[in-house]
Order: sequence, then structure tokens, then C-alpha cells
Amino acid sequence: MKLSNKFILLAFSLMHFSMYAADPPLPPPDGGDTGTPGAPSSPIDLYLYVLIIAAIVLTFYFMRKSNRQIA
Repeated sequence: MKLSNKFILLAFSLMHFSMYAADPPLPPPDGGDTGTPGAPSSPIDLYLYVLIIAAIVLTFYFMRKSNRQIA
């Protein structure tokens, strides 16, 4: 591997680790309400099924596309 490829790999690895440097917020000590009741924990929860279906469709699309290029 060239030196530049190793440097790029190291830079991306360091950026990856720096994203997880922050601690998650702690819940209130009295166990009180943390927000609005019934609110989803993250906006992704609303579209989880759509994201799973899209991932499966894209996986099959790119697999089929790569098989056509090989043949």
C-alpha cells in the first residue's frame, strides 16, 4: 500500500473514533419526565421499515448491476 493510502486510512479511522468521543446525556436522577410522552426516541424510528426495504432493494440492484458488468 502506498504511503498516501495509509495516511487516508489513518485519517478516516481517527475521524471515526472522534465521532464517538461524547458521552450520551444522563437521565434525570429523580426519574421524571424526559420529554413529551409518546415521542419517538429518534426520527429514524418513523421510517425504519422504509429504510430496511430501501436497503434490500438497493443491495439487489447493485449486485445485479455488478454481475452484468462481469459477464
